[in-house]
Amino acid sequence: MTLDEEISFVHGSTDPESRGQAGFIPGVKRLGVPPLRLTDGPAGIHLKKKATALPAPVALASSFNDRLARDFGKVIGRDGRALGQDVLLSPMTNIIRVPYGGRNFETFAEDPLISSRMVSQEISGIQGEGLMATVKHFAANNQERDRQTLDARVGEQMLREVEMPPFKAALASGASAFMCAYNKVNSVHACENDELLNNVLREQWGFEGWVMSDWSATHSTKSLSNGLDQEMPLGIYLDAPLKKAITDGSIPQRDLDASVTRILTQMNHFGLLACATAAGPQAECALPERPKPAGNMGDRIAQRVAEQGAVLMKNDHDTLPLNTRSGSLAVIGQPAQKPVIGGGGSSEVNPNTVTAPLDEILKRATGAVAYQPGLDLTGTRIPESALEPAFPADGIDLGYGEEKTFTSQLTVKTGGLYTFNVSAPQSVSLLTIDGTDVLRGSRNKAARGALQLKPGIHEVKLQLRAIRSTDHVQRCRGSRRRTSQQTAPRRSRRPERRRPPSCSPSTRAPRASTARACPSPSTRTS
Repeated sequence: MTLDEEISFVHGSTDPESRGQAGFIPGVKRLGVPPLRLTDGPAGIHLKKKATALPAPVALASSFNDRLARDFGKVIGRDGRALGQDVLLSPMTNIIRVPYGGRNFETFAEDPLISSRMVSQEISGIQGEGLMATVKHFAANNQERDRQTLDARVGEQMLREVEMPPFKAALASGASAFMCAYNKVNSVHACENDELLNNVLREQWGFEGWVMSDWSATHSTKSLSNGLDQEMPLGIYLDAPLKKAITDGSIPQRDLDASVTRILTQMNHFGLLACATAAGPQAECALPERPKPAGNMGDRIAQRVAEQGAVLMKNDHDTLPLNTRSGSLAVIGQPAQKPVIGGGGSSEVNPNTVTAPLDEILKRATGAVAYQPGLDLTGTRIPESALEPAFPADGIDLGYGEEKTFTSQLTVKTGGLYTFNVSAPQSVSLLTIDGTDVLRGSRNKAARGALQLKPGIHEVKLQLRAIRSTDHVQRCRGSRRRTSQQTAPRRSRRPERRRPPSCSPSTRAPRASTARACPSPSTRTS
């Protein structure tokens, strides 16, 4: 390969035929090396197309059934391959140490033994279907708040006995890739941590796969020599700066060769280099056939996970499960009518089918069924017509370094506390209303603010500046909180790098090329 061709493997690019996945590596067409498409999917494949929506991994772990974890992985692996993907950016196996951690639902447990058994079997299921698995986030990524600046000071014993065992189990199961974390570990960024990536992972454990960064978690060109093989989603440090460093000798060519070899070795293990030769692609050669989606089989496994993962502390008189002779029933809560499918962001799935629990109960119950929505968790959504001019339906495109300002007038009919969200992982943003700063967002942090508004017309201004190429800002919906007290807004329960609860559509922007911001009033990542 040429130097440029090698470098194309160690950083992400924009997919000209994107399926809505998170990352893309272009391959080398002249040699018959195919592109790689990398997708999120801790609880089902996260793409534009529909896939099996599985329960959260923390529910899977609650089943204590590692055989079921293997089936869970098979569903994701089958769907991922069927939908044109090659690498899964999952499973996550960080230990739950912060009870309110924003992505606890995406990982398994507080216990390294159950986490190890679950991640081992899930990876076997994923890769048995031909999809490469990426275990994440190595290491000590146990909370979302301040994750990009946090320095996890962790003792050797805790790392070895609590945090690392699930990662070691993933390696033993043949995980193709590791994803390094945003945070620092003992004062060194995880994605350029020579001790973690070279000494522990490669020399002590013998890992032969490749290490990719979490999205925008790369901090320097030297990270390549310190154990990182691939910068995602784009090449800020491992593209032109790396080429310069190799040319002037500050980064050895052998380090680049080693990284590319690791990636190609895994591609070869999965049959993706079957048609590649040094002389060019083989004639009349075909890569492994992709399967059909999991379909009904996936739905059955999703149900089994949900049933076995529902742990009851008490079940007096065998009240559960309900049956058609249960008598009158009271159904309470908004999710009964509007089911919550996944945790949002990278874990969100466009499900094959969605049925509301209330509808299913009404179909089966023989007695009376009463429904109440309970506490209003989101408030009353403000209609898009309240903004004049409306936020562009097709979004606002920003080039790298470009700045744009959106101004509008918001008509408020009912006074009260309004909350606002801006989620623009690749941008910095400032939202003001009537000259008052409501929120500021920066890089990968979702921003949230609140303001008491009186009935009338209010001036809204959203200022944006792209800090990664091809930023995209999407429309958002809003709501007014129903509250009689002048209270501060509730702290978001969703992790960073997640869509705000009121955004529509409810998908995170593909991290390789876009970001989304939601400027309209409204009642959280690889």
